[in-house]
Amino acid sequence: MVRTRISEENEKAIVIGIDFGTTFSGVSWAYSGQPNDIEVISRWESKINLNSDKEKVPSSILFQRKSGNSSWGYAIPSDGKQEPLKWFKLLLVDERDLPENVRDSRQIAIARRLAKSANKEPVEIISRYLQNLWNHAIECIVSTVGDAMVRMCQFHIVITLPAIWPDYAKARMRRAAEDAGLLDSRPAGETSLSFISEPEAAALATMKDLSKMPTTEIGDHIVVCDAGGGTVDLITYEILSLDPFIVREAVQGDGDLCGGVFLDEAFVNMLQEKVTPQAWNNIPKEDARKLLNDEWEHCIKPSFKNQDDDWQINLPSECRVPGSQQRGMKRKRNLSLDQEDLLKVFDPVVNQTISLVEKQIEAVMMKTESKPKQIILVGGFGRCPYLRSRLKEEVGNNIEILQGHGAKPWTAICRGATIHGLTRRNLAPGLAVEIKSRVSRMSYGTCCSMDYDPEEHEKKDRYWCEDELSWKVDTCMDWFLKRGTDVSSVDPVTKSYYRLWESVPSQVDGTIYSSEAWPPPERLDHRVNELCTITWKKKINFASLPRFTNPMGKVFAKITYEVEMTCSGKSVDFTVIHDGKQVAAKNVEVVFNSDDDLNELTSFIGPRHRIVVNKRKRVYCIFEVQTCGVSDLQPVSLGSQKLIKTIACSIRHRVMSAEGQSDSGARTVRILDDMIAKTKAQPQTGGPLEKAEQPDSSSTKGPPSGDNTDAERGKDAVAIEPVRTVTGVKWYLIVFAILSSAFLFALDNTVVADVQPQIVLQFDSIKDIAWLAVAFIMAVTAVNLFYSQLYSHLKPKWLYIAGVAVFEGGSALCGAAPNMNSLIVGRALCGLGGVGMYLGVMVLIAATTTIQERPAYLASIGITWGLGTLLGPVIGGAFADSDATWRWAFYINLPIGGLAAPVYLFMLPSPNPQPGATILQRLAEIDWIGAPLMLGAIVCFTMGISFGGVLYEWNSGSEIALFVVAGVLFIVFVIQQAYCIGTTKERRIFPVEFITSRKYYRTIILMFCVTAAGGCAIFVPVYFVPILFQFTRGDSTIDAAIRLLPFILVMVTVTLTQGGMLSHPSGKFGLYMPCFTVGGIVSVVASTLMYVVKTDTSTAWIYGASAMLGAGVGTFTQAGFSIAQASVPAPKAAVASSLIALAQTSGINIALAVSNAVFLNRAEKRLTAILPDTVTEDQIQAAIAGVGTTVTTLPPRMQQEVLEAIVEALNLPYILVITAGASVLVCSVLMKRKRLFMTAAVGV
Repeated sequence: MVRTRISEENEKAIVIGIDFGTTFSGVSWAYSGQPNDIEVISRWESKINLNSDKEKVPSSILFQRKSGNSSWGYAIPSDGKQEPLKWFKLLLVDERDLPENVRDSRQIAIARRLAKSANKEPVEIISRYLQNLWNHAIECIVSTVGDAMVRMCQFHIVITLPAIWPDYAKARMRRAAEDAGLLDSRPAGETSLSFISEPEAAALATMKDLSKMPTTEIGDHIVVCDAGGGTVDLITYEILSLDPFIVREAVQGDGDLCGGVFLDEAFVNMLQEKVTPQAWNNIPKEDARKLLNDEWEHCIKPSFKNQDDDWQINLPSECRVPGSQQRGMKRKRNLSLDQEDLLKVFDPVVNQTISLVEKQIEAVMMKTESKPKQIILVGGFGRCPYLRSRLKEEVGNNIEILQGHGAKPWTAICRGATIHGLTRRNLAPGLAVEIKSRVSRMSYGTCCSMDYDPEEHEKKDRYWCEDELSWKVDTCMDWFLKRGTDVSSVDPVTKSYYRLWESVPSQVDGTIYSSEAWPPPERLDHRVNELCTITWKKKINFASLPRFTNPMGKVFAKITYEVEMTCSGKSVDFTVIHDGKQVAAKNVEVVFNSDDDLNELTSFIGPRHRIVVNKRKRVYCIFEVQTCGVSDLQPVSLGSQKLIKTIACSIRHRVMSAEGQSDSGARTVRILDDMIAKTKAQPQTGGPLEKAEQPDSSSTKGPPSGDNTDAERGKDAVAIEPVRTVTGVKWYLIVFAILSSAFLFALDNTVVADVQPQIVLQFDSIKDIAWLAVAFIMAVTAVNLFYSQLYSHLKPKWLYIAGVAVFEGGSALCGAAPNMNSLIVGRALCGLGGVGMYLGVMVLIAATTTIQERPAYLASIGITWGLGTLLGPVIGGAFADSDATWRWAFYINLPIGGLAAPVYLFMLPSPNPQPGATILQRLAEIDWIGAPLMLGAIVCFTMGISFGGVLYEWNSGSEIALFVVAGVLFIVFVIQQAYCIGTTKERRIFPVEFITSRKYYRTIILMFCVTAAGGCAIFVPVYFVPILFQFTRGDSTIDAAIRLLPFILVMVTVTLTQGGMLSHPSGKFGLYMPCFTVGGIVSVVASTLMYVVKTDTSTAWIYGASAMLGAGVGTFTQAGFSIAQASVPAPKAAVASSLIALAQTSGINIALAVSNAVFLNRAEKRLTAILPDTVTEDQIQAAIAGVGTTVTTLPPRMQQEVLEAIVEALNLPYILVITAGASVLVCSVLMKRKRLFMTAAVGV
């Protein structure tokens, strides 16, 4: 049968509000059909006159010694045979968390003694009392609406708690309610239970009336003072709207244990002083109880307002008053108390309450620069007229002190609880006081695992993660919200996390922590307490999950989810969201941790000692010993059973020395043994919650010593790091083969730089000359990120081989090209395949090297790429001047690729990023919308720059259309990526999280900019220095290319040196920011020197400037790869690599397109003005290309003018290099002043 949920409007429910107080408790209720009629329970069974119809009942209970039955409230016998338990509500709070005056009070001592005598724990006592209170309330409700109505209604229970109570007390209160039977199953459905703070409940009951007052205005601040029996709680609200009535918590509330019960104790102490303790103890308990009830509770206490009157106390006959001279003399039956006597009783408690109110007023004034408008007094003690008169005297200037009469202030808490239950379920809109936001009284968060940063983390916290093969820290706190923060009661606070798994997990869980410390701790320490454990048991389609492959080829499934936290009063609710859907409530279990396992040891070694059980199967004993002015905070990790006795003896020795616990050793060992056994018996389903973009480390182990706090760099690190699995000849063959492909890719970047004249001469197509370089780099840029996605889901070995095949095919087409169009297509194919090769080299190097040596190998890739880039013009020029012709500048790729092919096919490792997934499932992970949008935007933009002033005028319709289409595609791409249209956050092609993550967005953006600048700064001199020497010195193609050697050699040397420095394990040379600063300055100076070159500038000048430029560019051309990879979590390192590679190719793309367009436009414009009108446009373009005889037939003076014009045009592209160097300098100023610690994984 299909069940249909009843709508809230038609729901038959009874909402019951319970105010369980220190001295008195109350219950109110309302039926959903008549929500405005809130009734307060009374008709209590009573042994004392005048009390049965009171709105509240005493929070006292008496356990019969023989029968085990209990009496409670007013029904406790007054024969005095047994003393009832009172104040037991405060036993719910650990003794160490009670103020000293409460902890040492006589009433608390009596309560603890009676609880021990009855052999009952606080939760059990409260449970029994709640059971009696609940049964009486249900009887009253049944007598009012009938048994049939009660049976058909669901129950919604709201219990109030002091706002100042710690969260563990609420957990114990929930357990007491469950044990009392409040949540027992009923025919009408499940009973719900929620909590609300006492001051907030009071505000709900009283503030609605304010909206009807003409003096109430938006912006008013109202302080609600809940002065109850045991606690005084304060909360301040700001009125945001009158209709509907909406408020928000203005400042953090406050409170203390200073309620009316302390008046009772002070009054009894005064009587004892007046009549002597011995005389007071002579009074039968029944008579003493009646005296306090009649003379104090219902006479002096509610009536005293500092009037100058005498109060007569009728003493029992057994009480002798001082002044009696002898036996048989008539005893005085009355005790007279004057104003001074009573002030001694009231003032200490009233003064403490006034101090709390003044602090709340000061907090409001600091935030708003104005005083609150009103103070509303509620609660039992809040009815005290003397409290109001003193508040009016002390703080009443321009602040109204409101105090209701009759039972309203006394019952405000329980009535407010009922209102909260009604409005929370939308059963009584007319009663609603919407609390828009609250101020958190605690910090709530999770303990995250993060990459170890020696400048941010303590060395003792690090451990070795065998999944990611890097040093990690799992004691970092990630706070949902911080204490004192405004928290919306509607909008949840959301955090994203993920875990890595090798097999299907039975459940996913994590621990939520809280802290009252301010500021909240950045690491897990003694100030942070476990709040609850969230366990999620939803069935997961394991095969559909995205995969993560670590550097050694080990594959994990990645589960991404979000945890939402919602605050409502004193309730903290958690929801788990996975794959964009909220997990059903039955799939989320919030289990509050029991303190029972910790209390024994904590109480034994003192309140300053705590035991912390870490979910990674470690136990930490954090103890602080303070003796003789010495304070020592020491965490001790118990990684194995072998260490338990050693650590236990250490604890014993320290405790004995500090606190004299001479018999502590054996007991400490037993407790630690029990705790370790319990920890090991529990199923371990994960470590600390992992922050989004941070992989899970739950299944990792620490260093073999079992104590990662003492692990050192160097010797200890090498002992536990994984070794390279490929060695010997096979290793050298693999390195040679994959680096050779990187060399060929780089070679093709620039191989056409020095063969353009021959190609133009053969195909007679000067206008297409720019496309020889642009087609290649445009293809590389357009598919860079698309390839990175493919490498994340397909086998890298075969994807790499496919890239090699496309590249070789493009090379063959270029070599055999019959015309310019075929050559351009071949160049584009080389770019498409080459970028696949290049990214594959990065992945394969990471998969076949150790963490320690990886930076050096990454640097070797950069050096190889730099050598190929810089040798391209030399090799191309050599072939162009030889009988082999320019075609072998492309054919050369074929034999080299053929020699490396056996290594590619038979030696390369082949990790599977998604084992078990079909090819369709893998392809479904690709962003098929974002990829073509990005490709189209890049192609149109590049064509617009390249065609401008060459094929089309800049203001022509075709040129404008290209830029418009590029802009539209880019905007659509940004929207698609931002809102995940047709994709998901994990599948989108652009790593948006890199520019939105607060942790590393700055580093990634800055590395993107400096690497793009590096690509630009390299290619301008590579393309234009040889041309300069051909025009000014008459060099041949090969000679002109050799002129690049100063630039090449210096840049390679600097790049190699910097790579070695960054890879140094000590991090001694890892401070990279100064390198970028110096490199930027040097590049600006050097490129400026190149910009001012003339036709007669000396060769030494050009060599020196180009060498200086190589030194500057070498500092930032490749370093961005290592820095970006080391700055992000290991699973994101591959994506970081592809993003930086995109930056590099984008810089090259822009440099080539812009510089060629600028050069051709300026040169054509100047030559047109210089040459006679008889010279055709084709002849001018041939002259610019350095071919033909047009210039050589001109007069010498005109030849010199042409040469000067061409040199001037050649200088203009260096403006791009000047801009690039300046950009690096600016970026260096914005960089973090930190070292790159390369013993952590550098990525893949």
